[in-house]
Amino acid sequence: MVLFTALAGGILMSMVLTVLVLVSLAHNPRILIINGPEIMRETLAPLSEIEMRSLKRGQALTLLTLFLMPLVISVWYESTYPPLILSEAFFLFWIMWMIFNIVDFVIIDWFILLWWQPSWFVIPNARPYREYTDYKHHFRGFLKGTVMLAVLALVYAVIVVLI
Repeated sequence: MVLFTALAGGILMSMVLTVLVLVSLAHNPRILIINGPEIMRETLAPLSEIEMRSLKRGQALTLLTLFLMPLVISVWYESTYPPLILSEAFFLFWIMWMIFNIVDFVIIDWFILLWWQPSWFVIPNARPYREYTDYKHHFRGFLKGTVMLAVLALVYAVIVVLI
């Protein structure tokens, strides 16, 4: 049942987060500058105060969803089924976050950003940055995310098991 809950929770969280990311990027694709390669940050005008406020609101919503939704799902799981042991809790959190990590990497980064490149995703007045449109750039981000999510899943698992 842990696997089903992790998959269902990960898919649900991925759907919510994907909508948040796509709406944010459609609203203002310049927010890509923040996480883009150094050359991109150096050559493009920095984000305005209004863009930064908008970015922070979007990041807050995204982070709340990313960090609270798995916690809510684990609380629901423990109220419905026997308490989780450490390995189950780790597995639950890691699978939920990895589903979004994979969705972000494959669908948002590779498919939409690099392959499809819709006009509403293109930063106005920006030349194509080889460093940003390089698949390896996004793959490195995916690998970093995988390691960070494993550590975070362990922290969350310990918290849930101890409480």
